[in-house]
Amino acid sequence: DGLASFSTANVVRIRSLPSLTHANLPLSLESVTTLDISDNPALLEVSAAGLQNLAHLALTNNDALMTMGSFEQLVSVYWVDILENERLLYLDGLIGLEEGTWVTVADNSSLRSLRGLGSLVTVDQTLSVLRNTDLVDVSALFQLQQVGGDLQLVDNTRLPANSTDSLVAAIGHVVGGSIDLYNNGP
Repeated sequence: DGLASFSTANVVRIRSLPSLTHANLPLSLESVTTLDISDNPALLEVSAAGLQNLAHLALTNNDALMTMGSFEQLVSVYWVDILENERLLYLDGLIGLEEGTWVTVADNSSLRSLRGLGSLVTVDQTLSVLRNTDLVDVSALFQLQQVGGDLQLVDNTRLPANSTDSLVAAIGHVVGGSIDLYNNGP
């Protein structure tokens, strides 16, 4: 409730709160430079439905988090890090995200699909999908129109080869850097 009177903030850090189960930013909060939600082992839900402007989203090491709540007004983020969220299944809360400069989804051992990234059309630099051991579906990335740097799909051990092959066939021509595909599934 301490943020309810603010519409902008430079840095919002919600870190190392062992009993926190919900992190729902107030609708009045529209612009944040850095939103860092990390190391909250009991966190079940996170949302920022009013957030429109964000430079850096770090959602890291929240072991109980299974899905992302609404970030529905968020269209562009410079830097996205979705890392080490042990039970995270989907990225549905990012359904409105159309553009990022650096996007990394890594070490989310239960992540099954990237379906929340279905509106993402531009990654100005690198898109990295790394070590998500239960990932089986990357079809949400088929609509990408630009990856200015590298595309990395590495060590996603259950991701079928036909999925990575289909992705490269669909978007390989819009990748400006290297395409790194290795140690994915059969």
